Amino acid sequence: MFNHNRVRDHIPEIVKLRPAKLKDLHRIEYIMHEAGKLHPETYRHPVLFINTLDAILYHLAFVAVDKKDRTIAFVLFDNLPERKMANYIPKNSLKLANTAVSPQYQGKHLEYRLACYGLTHCKYVNTSDYAWCVIHPDNIASIKSLTAAGFCLVYKNVDYGYGIRNLYVQKLR
Repeated sequence: MFNHNRVRDHIPEIVKLRPAKLKDLHRIEYIMHEAGKLHPETYRHPVLFINTLDAILYHLAFVAVDKKDRTIAFVLFDNLPERKMANYIPKNSLKLANTAVSPQYQGKHLEYRLACYGLTHCKYVNTSDYAWCVIHPDNIASIKSLTAAGFCLVYKNVDYGYGIRNLYVQKLR
């Protein structure tokens, strides 16, 4: 017998995916903190704040919102030059810089949906030929989400400056 409650629990109550607005900035920071990407000492870090603000202003930030228009997940892209990965990434590329999902919505494919939404948007408003990201080898959820969104593993165990990461690339054009 089919259990409708399991399906209902699996589908998050999302009104829409949309480009981020300035009003989402505080909630994006909070989700990063809530998801364990920020430690209490670095919460409200000025560089992180400026990078997030830049992504919003340059239309490279995207959010998932619930019925109350409250941000529950986000993905940020960045087209700034990257020194650490210059030898590995293609020229004219866009970095998927950060993504996080509020803990109560994790496991509901939001990272995948937002990555696809953001990449589709960036194909039309950005001149980059490639998108790339780095993922910790133990982060199975992100690996599954982003490979399903079209990223391919290019390099394994690259020293990214704050630990070993795998490099994934996707051709946009």
